[in-house]
Amino acid sequence: MVLLLTLLAICTASAAKALETSQKPQQFSVDNYANSPEGLALKTGMPYENARQIIIKKGWQPYLQGTPRNLRNRSVKELFDLGYEEIKDCSGTGEGPCRFEFINKKQELLVVVATTMGAENTKRFVRNWWIEKKTDSNPQRASSNIIEQGRYWLGGTGQGLEVKGGRYRYYDESDIDRPWQPIAELQYIKKGVVFDGKNYWCLSTMLPKGQIASCSKNGWLYKGSNPG
Repeated sequence: MVLLLTLLAICTASAAKALETSQKPQQFSVDNYANSPEGLALKTGMPYENARQIIIKKGWQPYLQGTPRNLRNRSVKELFDLGYEEIKDCSGTGEGPCRFEFINKKQELLVVVATTMGAENTKRFVRNWWIEKKTDSNPQRASSNIIEQGRYWLGGTGQGLEVKGGRYRYYDESDIDRPWQPIAELQYIKKGVVFDGKNYWCLSTMLPKGQIASCSKNGWLYKGSNPG
């Protein structure tokens, strides 16, 4: 009789433990995710700034093309101003999850989602991450669709546009410092040509010395040589 009661107690405890395990929500594990990137020692809940350092050390770079940043969103603007140029967008509800994107030499797109986890509004912690897609099936073509750094001109005016480090700003002969803006606001047209929604701008280094020209969507349109 005692043996029977003992076996019954063991079975009851085992069943309860199994039920508790099945009801417990599963924590996200990147090791079980089909598209999880290898070689990234990331952990759910780690500060995003730490995760970012790991990602960049592994050869990934902030992805500056693609979906424009929603700078009207306060969180997006704050993160961009902190130097997180890879920020794409943030949700305005709950823990405010934000999407960050990186790209590697294989043209793979790494997406990292970080939230406030109910703590501070400015500091974010990693929730999950994955390789979403390849940005282009032809790596050579994809890498060519990158806005080059440098100074861009309209031609025939003293106005210019400077691109540097994932940002751009306007300048003119007045030398007044103009605010930097995210490069995502510029449209890549072709190598050395960008469009800001109003004008086409051509890379100054692609204009032969002594030539008079104006910028168009096809590049520099030459009008002749400068006698001076």
